[in-house]
Amino acid sequence: MSGTTRDMAKLAAWVAGGTVVGVGLGMLFAPKAGVETRRAVVRQAKRAQLEAIRVGRAVQSGVTEVKKHLGAKREPQAIGEAA
Repeated sequence: MSGTTRDMAKLAAWVAGGTVVGVGLGMLFAPKAGVETRRAVVRQAKRAQLEAIRVGRAVQSGVTEVKKHLGAKREPQAIGEAA
């Protein structure tokens, strides 16, 4: 994995982690009844899941593009030649 791809993956992990921490803090300090809080948590968890899927697809797309770009720059080698 290249440095840029690794950085993007780390960023996605931090965003997801921040979302989880934010939801947890929101639950602790929520001035709502239990049922309302649980509904809000479920909604926020679904939003976080969708955001994680979106970020994951963006990272995957970026990795695919980098692989294509790197693959296009390589010269084909004859069979038996060392890489």
